[in-house]
Amino acid sequence: MSLQNATIAANRFGFGARPGDLSAIAKDPRDWLLAQLSPVQRLPAPLRDLPPSHEDLLYEPLASAQREVYRRFDQQGRKNTGAMLDAQALSKAQRREEARRAQAASEARLAVAVGTDSPFRERLVHFWSNHFSVSGTSRAMRLLPPAFERDVVRPRVTGSFADLLRAATQHPAMQRYLDNHHSVGPSSYYAEHPQAYAHARSGPRRKTLGLNENHAREILELHTVGVGGGYDQDDVEQFARALTGWGVREVLGTRDERRARLRAIASDANPLDALAKDLASLRDNYRKADWTTLFYFDARAHEPGAVDVLGKRYAHGGVAQAQAILDDLATHPSTADFIATKLCTHFIADAPPGPAVARVARAFRKSDGDLTATYRALLLECPQAWDGAPRKFKRPEEYLVSVLRALEVPPTELRPFVRAIRVMGQGLYLAPGPDGWSDLEAHWASPDGVWKRMEWASRLAERTASATREVGQLGAQVLGSAYSKTLARSVASASSPAQALSLLLLCPEFMRR
Repeated sequence: MSLQNATIAANRFGFGARPGDLSAIAKDPRDWLLAQLSPVQRLPAPLRDLPPSHEDLLYEPLASAQREVYRRFDQQGRKNTGAMLDAQALSKAQRREEARRAQAASEARLAVAVGTDSPFRERLVHFWSNHFSVSGTSRAMRLLPPAFERDVVRPRVTGSFADLLRAATQHPAMQRYLDNHHSVGPSSYYAEHPQAYAHARSGPRRKTLGLNENHAREILELHTVGVGGGYDQDDVEQFARALTGWGVREVLGTRDERRARLRAIASDANPLDALAKDLASLRDNYRKADWTTLFYFDARAHEPGAVDVLGKRYAHGGVAQAQAILDDLATHPSTADFIATKLCTHFIADAPPGPAVARVARAFRKSDGDLTATYRALLLECPQAWDGAPRKFKRPEEYLVSVLRALEVPPTELRPFVRAIRVMGQGLYLAPGPDGWSDLEAHWASPDGVWKRMEWASRLAERTASATREVGQLGAQVLGSAYSKTLARSVASASSPAQALSLLLLCPEFMRR
């Protein structure tokens, strides 16, 4: 039983065992998981090597300013400083730098998952990043999902759901992704004075001003009470009114300030030096604080008056109005049911057992959304979580990480594997929408998806198998109680080490958790 529970702990709640893991876990698998929920303040090593997240948050606005200055040089005929003054060349260079940063962030995420000694905690980071999905599919968003994960999710993964929800809602990445920073109350100051809005913003001029319901709708539908949680269209609209004014600080100032700033730089005797000095100064200003300095409440965009959401009235109170709604949503009974269902779906089965969902939801409600208490209920009060039958089909990232852990691939050699996950259909930080990646087998176990997995694993087996690696022994080490006699006979009868390893990596016991 200990080996079976160790196998479940490593595979269902973690990212799969490395050789030697199961014997270490077998003493007390539940304690091994619970120990990973202690507060951790320091970032994992691969993430500490990345630029600070505020640089990613500032990258696009500062790069945009740089391109604009260079365009002014061209307009003024000041091309004597060479190719660096060509705006098109600069834009290409910036795209390459963005791609390099995005690749580094993806490799770091993969390196943490492959090398971590706290895989349950890391799985929870991935779970909440997917729950509060922001995607880097557009250029403006490309660098923001990794910053969001570092700023919002990692520090709060074992804290309170209310704190996590508020931080996720305020973060610049979420504000931009769901366009709330452009939402303007129909009776606000900006609605009555659109020219004032145009002067206050440094981005492109908007043709129309109005209420944007995206963020309010996704908070209700995807982040808190869920579909069927008791809200209707009127709740969405009322909540959207409360969220007006929530946005992102204009780091280059108002439109007029931005123009004056760029004119001064372009006309300087040493414009390149002036530009570099100005951008460095801006970075320094934000380096002294954290991402919260980029959250900005603009009272001129805020819709005045009280709002009613889910049967409760919230008085006009500026930024506090939406904060009060978020706090109530975080502890709403429907939110408890929704979060419990998602956790049980993720860790137990696509059709989660009702008693398990009820126990986890009860722990969530009883603790006012304390996440550690909720996880403890999942681990300690749900016998279904320790059912030996693997019911979940691993998503591409989960599958690939479990393979790399089993083969003990060094976490410094992961670049090709980031690409492999994307080929299998799950680009890191590139979820297709605000609802994140699907957690259901029907989405991933398509003939094409399985074929790509088989092709990749077979090629990997060809490259890594050797006569010195005893595949049968490896199977017993990483699959534990799931390494059946039938599978062992198949591996033992393989015609080559590569075929034996391929059989192991592609067996149902390895594909599922």
